[in-house]
Amino acid sequence: MSDRPKLKLPEIEAEIRRIIRNGNPLVKQCSGCPATMFMIPHPNTGNLHPWNADGKSHYATCPKAKEFRRAKP
Repeated sequence: MSDRPKLKLPEIEAEIRRIIRNGNPLVKQCSGCPATMFMIPHPNTGNLHPWNADGKSHYATCPKAKEFRRAKP
């Protein structure tokens, strides 16, 4: 993990919108809803994460997100 400070939610959303606009992100269709997702590394963790075009996490907005969550040990 990097030593850069963790970003807050508005900063994350702005960064994701910038990447979608200027970058070449992997685009996927959500298997739970009809949304288009942009697979971009999360700015704080570096793990590949699904984002909506508005910069919000698709995990937070998908109506079927509970079906895709991993069970906690």
